[in-house]
Amino acid sequence: MIIHYRRILMSIKKIFIKSIMSFIILFVCLFTNQSNFNNIKKVDLNIIYHHNKSKSEIQKLKDEYLNNDIKGLIKIENENFKTVVVQTNDNEYYLNHNLKKEIDKVGSTFMDYRNSISDKKLLIYGHNSRNINTDFHILENYLDYNYLNEHRNITLELEDITYNYRVFSIMIVKEDYHYMKLNFNRNEYKNHIMYLKENSIYDTNENISDDEDLLILQTCNYNPVGSYLLIISKKII
Repeated sequence: MIIHYRRILMSIKKIFIKSIMSFIILFVCLFTNQSNFNNIKKVDLNIIYHHNKSKSEIQKLKDEYLNNDIKGLIKIENENFKTVVVQTNDNEYYLNHNLKKEIDKVGSTFMDYRNSISDKKLLIYGHNSRNINTDFHILENYLDYNYLNEHRNITLELEDITYNYRVFSIMIVKEDYHYMKLNFNRNEYKNHIMYLKENSIYDTNENISDDEDLLILQTCNYNPVGSYLLIISKKII
């Protein structure tokens, strides 16, 4: 009887020990799996974050039009306006090609092929027309001083940086293309800025220094016929 009772106790003890061991093993497994799961979650989140980082608006445009000539966007303060800026190795191609590189008489807004983004003076061209809709037709509004007061700031948004400019001169030129010059010594550049300021068709009441970074937007003008309208601004940021 006593021996039988002891056997029962031994059996119970063995079962208890096995249960404890099973519980420990289960706990270790669960803990290990949880740690692995946490690591997996972290990796997955990093992957998701990496693939969902937002592209710049410029890169989206490059992808949309399959065109790496796209350099940036021009926007005008207080206007629902923006135009894409392209640049290639000459100043002729985008006179009659659109962003898809298709032949199109409306052309595209383009930066002078001689320019680098880091230049102190940038030249950007676009068509104007009395008969068809063109992006740079809006520049004619700057012939009115009241319009200037509400739209003095122009933004050039590039892929990695955005520049803000403030208009200080409105010029109409027909035969003098001095404004297109890009290479200057220090004294020449100083005189050039003063030339641009002094030849504005009206006083913009905007102060300038002799070392401004410049943005010039050029389009056709019809008064007089065969002339060009220049919207000239200085970098403020």
